[in-house]
Amino acid sequence: MNHTNGCLSGTGARLAGSLFALAVVAGVPGCTDRDAPRNGPTGERTAVRDSAGVRIVENVDPGAAPKWTLAAEPTLTIGDDLGADGFGRVAGVVRLDNGVIVVADALALTVRRFDPTGAELTAAGRQGSGPGEFETIDRMWSIDGARVGVWDGRLSRYTIIDGEGEPGPSVSLQPTAAKGRYAPIGFLSDGRLLAKSDARDLLSLEYYRPDLTLLTFDSEGAVADTIATVPGVEMWDWVWELGTTPLEIPFGRATSFRLAGGAIYVAANEGYQLDRYDTAGALTLRIRADRVPREVTNTDIASYRAAARERDESSEFSKGPVGFWAGAAEAAPYPEHFPYYDRFEIDDQSRAWVRDYPDGSGQTTYLVFERDGRLLASAEFPARFTVSEIRGSEVLGVWRDELDLEHIRLYPLVERPDERPDERSGETER
Repeated sequence: MNHTNGCLSGTGARLAGSLFALAVVAGVPGCTDRDAPRNGPTGERTAVRDSAGVRIVENVDPGAAPKWTLAAEPTLTIGDDLGADGFGRVAGVVRLDNGVIVVADALALTVRRFDPTGAELTAAGRQGSGPGEFETIDRMWSIDGARVGVWDGRLSRYTIIDGEGEPGPSVSLQPTAAKGRYAPIGFLSDGRLLAKSDARDLLSLEYYRPDLTLLTFDSEGAVADTIATVPGVEMWDWVWELGTTPLEIPFGRATSFRLAGGAIYVAANEGYQLDRYDTAGALTLRIRADRVPREVTNTDIASYRAAARERDESSEFSKGPVGFWAGAAEAAPYPEHFPYYDRFEIDDQSRAWVRDYPDGSGQTTYLVFERDGRLLASAEFPARFTVSEIRGSEVLGVWRDELDLEHIRLYPLVERPDERPDERSGETER
């Protein structure tokens, strides 16, 4: 097999303290009175130590943790009766504090609002570059629980949709010398936008992991500060007949971010580790779990190459010469192991939900950590369902039916009936 060493050197997140003197607005709302299942870890599976003021929590034997799942039926479904007005490609789902559900449709280029019963309230947006228009909808995020921000990557600008569904003026982010692609993360308390930039100006015949730059932008879209660098996406440069093309390596590692509860969370996939920084710039919590990444097999590589051939044949991916993606898949370096995880969420009680890297079955598995870093549970969600957010004991997300049409569903979170461990704390101090 054409494998590379799956472990790259790196220093992890290198966060500048100046950023975190600012409080964070975007993120987790206050706790609700609806709690998730209350069963704690069993045995001595959590060890806690302090290192220079940083709480380091080591969680072992995650497989023995209590298991949660979704109820058999959703309490709310949006999209079943929309017919031709159904969703084309959902780019984001947000539930506001008043219960209104906002859905960004990247195909229709609209932002639609639904009341807590699923009845449509408003729709905004269309294709274009004028006020309230989009060329793309790449991401949507909550702002103070009452509004949403919508990112148009093609126009490199964001638009804020207010609590009545009305779009405000768009703000274009001004380019930097690095000419990187931006992706917003959220707003700070002073109104500045925190975003990441993935300028890829390195060339190498080996694979590499260029840094992401974290920037803040003022209300006019000008760069206010360069505040941090973190490891980015693993890359390689394919040298082929028409030149050199930088590409992400198959099954490569990437870094995820969340702004929540007055803190920034960084998961760089350098080991099973999640870091939390406070608003003064200090690392306050490091969560670790005894998790072993899956090995990349010949079967995995063959499946990836088959998907690349299908991508070449699909009209949806008509970019590049015929055989571009298949050729790249044949030449690409492959890591020896999959990443530990591919994304995470922070719920309204500041618990971290870290999703295992997909295993191809469609079912997804999360490890759930308390705010203090202790492993609380694992959660298994069915195939065709993708989590958008978690509040209390409810999970909101996107479900795909047998025709691959998308629906919004809200499920209660329940304890698996065959998983009833005892209530011992399981934490030791050392």
